[in-house]
Amino acid sequence: MQGYLLKKSEKNKKWKSLYFVFIVDGSLESIRMQGYLLKKSEKNKKWKSLYFVFIVDGTDTHLCFYDNPKRTKPKGLIDLACAYLYPVHDSVFNRPFCFQIVERALPCLANTTYLSSDYAETTQDWISALRPHCVPQMTRSPKMAKVRELRCLSLHLMDAHRLPSKLVPSPFCVISLNQVKVARTKVKSGPDPVFDEEFLLE
Repeated sequence: MQGYLLKKSEKNKKWKSLYFVFIVDGSLESIRMQGYLLKKSEKNKKWKSLYFVFIVDGTDTHLCFYDNPKRTKPKGLIDLACAYLYPVHDSVFNRPFCFQIVERALPCLANTTYLSSDYAETTQDWISALRPHCVPQMTRSPKMAKVRELRCLSLHLMDAHRLPSKLVPSPFCVISLNQVKVARTKVKSGPDPVFDEEFLLE
């Protein structure tokens, strides 16, 4: 159990709002993972280092973020109950080890948060911890229960032809899954651009 409470000691006259976590047997049961990640929204161009705490409390699953571990009030949180987790290819931001969480509280409303770390292992640890608590992107048919699923897409983008140069002077391709941007090609020129790029999306 966790939440905000007003705290006051005998010596102090003022009450102070603090965030409390109920500890059972000496462990923080609800905190599954915590650490620094780089965060970026769709509107902001810059990445910002923030401290993230992944909290599971019964059926409630939230990813809270703070300026630093000493802060008691989060800057914001992501509700994983209505969130989808997608990969982000290096080509999108020219940065490796990224992933994104897309909140869809309503079908017509989506909020995307991009996250990144400096190491592949760290990013994979976060993805492995968060993915089971996000909305599944596909369900397995009961009749196909014994079929092994390979959640990996290999895409080879070759070229394009007869593009209108006046309308598309610097063509490039954006790759999306379920209307979520996951990769992009390099910018080319001319009406018949040759991309010849391969993407491996896991």
